[in-house]
Amino acid sequence: MNSIRALVGLDPGQAKSAITLLSNLLRHSINLGKQKLVKFEDEMELVKNYLELEKIRFEERLKVVYHINSNAINCKIPPLMVQTIVENSIKHGIAKSIDGGEIILDAVQTDGQLCIKIINSGKLDLGRVEEGVGVANTKKRLEILFKDNASFSLEQIGDDVVATIKITY
Repeated sequence: MNSIRALVGLDPGQAKSAITLLSNLLRHSINLGKQKLVKFEDEMELVKNYLELEKIRFEERLKVVYHINSNAINCKIPPLMVQTIVENSIKHGIAKSIDGGEIILDAVQTDGQLCIKIINSGKLDLGRVEEGVGVANTKKRLEILFKDNASFSLEQIGDDVVATIKITY
């Protein structure tokens, strides 16, 4: 909201676009949040709106790359699950770096298993992970909905933090 507020005086056209993105984000959040499971494609529409808003805030400091395989888009996932992890990527990764960084969203479904990876520049703070609500909620929701057929992991690989969600259908 503060980013949009700042734009009103500087660039009214961009402020108007940002308000539209925010409106879409809120509408999709409400609609998706009412469902038990949603199509991955619908979740990604929400995530893309969110990341477009964050690009306004971070400008050239945020790069986003999508590697979404077409076979993953109809898979069902818990609503707002990817959104939560992407927000964590911004908050704990990109926002902490003066240079910003990159978020890569990768999803593929093969042999009845959906694998989603959210990769962001940054360092994994294991102390924060243990006390974090987003990660705990993600693990619990996967367990409740999919039992042993789903998993969530968070690890440091080189200069990146990699969150991996796997769901077997």
